[in-house]
Amino acid sequence: MRSFNRAALAAFLCFPLSLTADAVMDLDDTVTVTATRTPLSLEDALAPVIVITGDELRRTATIDVAEALRFHAGIEIGRNGGPGQAASLFVRGTNSNHTQVLVDGVRVNPGTLGAAAIHHVRPADIERIEIVKGPRSTLYGTEAIGGVVNIITRRATAPVTVDAELGIGAHGTRSAGASFKGRSAVWFGGLRADTLETDGFPPIIGSTIARGYQNHTVHAHGGYQGDALRTEVRRWQATGNVEYVDFFGTPVDQDFDNHVTAAEAEWSTTRYRTLVRISRANDEIRQRQSPDFAATARTNVDWQTDWQIASAHELTTGASVTRERTTAEVFGAAFDETPRTRAVFAQWQHQGERNRALVAVRHSDHDAFGGRFSSNAEVGRSLSERWGIVAGAGTAFRAPDSTQRFGFGGNPALEPEKSRNLEVGLRGRVGERTRLSWQLFENRIDDLITFDLATFALENIDRARIRGSELTVTHRADRWVWRQSFVIQQPLDLGTAEPLPRRARRSAQSSVQWRLNDAWSFGGDVLLTGKRKDSGFSPDFIPGYALVNLSAEWRFSGRWTADFRVENALDAHYETALGFAQSGRALYGRVRWTNW
Repeated sequence: MRSFNRAALAAFLCFPLSLTADAVMDLDDTVTVTATRTPLSLEDALAPVIVITGDELRRTATIDVAEALRFHAGIEIGRNGGPGQAASLFVRGTNSNHTQVLVDGVRVNPGTLGAAAIHHVRPADIERIEIVKGPRSTLYGTEAIGGVVNIITRRATAPVTVDAELGIGAHGTRSAGASFKGRSAVWFGGLRADTLETDGFPPIIGSTIARGYQNHTVHAHGGYQGDALRTEVRRWQATGNVEYVDFFGTPVDQDFDNHVTAAEAEWSTTRYRTLVRISRANDEIRQRQSPDFAATARTNVDWQTDWQIASAHELTTGASVTRERTTAEVFGAAFDETPRTRAVFAQWQHQGERNRALVAVRHSDHDAFGGRFSSNAEVGRSLSERWGIVAGAGTAFRAPDSTQRFGFGGNPALEPEKSRNLEVGLRGRVGERTRLSWQLFENRIDDLITFDLATFALENIDRARIRGSELTVTHRADRWVWRQSFVIQQPLDLGTAEPLPRRARRSAQSSVQWRLNDAWSFGGDVLLTGKRKDSGFSPDFIPGYALVNLSAEWRFSGRWTADFRVENALDAHYETALGFAQSGRALYGRVRWTNW
């Protein structure tokens, strides 16, 4: 606790620093689709699910999705500097490439580098983010060992919606965006464009070389919604340039291009719902000072049918075919591979008055690794009108990416990483205004891929065990909402008995929004995290830190809103990756106009 700033700790415990009063909705009534791939109220979800609403994203005014995620329980971010610099996502103590990231249900993890580029996803046109913690390979295949993050973009909901915004802030940050959306009786569509530019700051501690960032994001969608048939075509794309400092301290930069194109059709009756989606996801990075590059082009055909067998039983069946092309040249090692995967899955759900249950199984056939089974089983029981218990077990896997198999230090003989997860939880209400959720879990991962100094190549030689407990309390009042979370975990490398790098054993998050009146609202977020080991090749630890972000929103006209954000309000000096700088105190402002 000595490593935490005492002023931050006092604010954290005594000043309930989360959602606006307008957004003080009963989140238990929110419909989530990621946990089961079917519409389900958050209250009925057996798996631990976090929903970050679009209102919360706009309130916090974060530059990218990575910043929004780290103020929620069980999610940690490691970042190599400021905006645009690579961000690693650790969910429940698992590796950064153990979380599958989706954009509107389409996987965006690259087949070359493993971890999705969440640092390039701008929050402006996001309706909500759904995070499912725990294994979900039965529904989503490879990489879903630690969990799934589904970024759901906004759709047209009114006849005509127009909005625009301008923002400025510290480190020479400038942003602008505008959108137009419309909906008729059966047709809908929309287009949004956003741009962000920042001069940045030196990403390396002790350096004086500031490195900038540019991001240009476009999201377009259009479709038809009839009584039984829905069709839609959409495209999300983020392109730009990242300046950074290489291993030798030389200023360099790279261009990036991430985009998702999807076409889907959904047919619904009273007895069943069928969805067919064809998607294309691309992830590309190209260095400007060398021929190095990495590119993934993934085509996926996905079919799913949900059968309403009886009032309390639902059966989901599905299949997918995926073809990737992964190409790269890094440090002189080049490859051009086309892995293919075919999968089938089935899931049964029961929703009774007091009991709930889910059983799911998947068989994935990878052309390099053969057949792999994964499964989930979850049960829940109401103990009373206010309290209930849940328990679950699941398995998951991650197939090695092409860089691990054929890149520098790669090993074509690598096998998939495998995990087994057990958890139990308690959920309930204290009075009418306070909700409590507690989870206890253990995740064991075998055949972890680790660089072996003896062979100077990657090998399946490691094992990990991650035990943890998460407690989240949410309290709602007439004009404010307070969310408080505590996490205690032990991410342990069983081969070395050392903690897994960049994952803290203890952390806490607090968040609140208070609406003063119809014009003003105030809020903030606090993150406390303990020390973390920096890497598996070093005995050094990253000190713990306290981070406080504050925000304010002023509706000075029926259609005009100004919002302000103070990042790192206590001007703490902290690192999420040893040797890489994070921003000191920084002020950002934005003006928004909308016709609704």
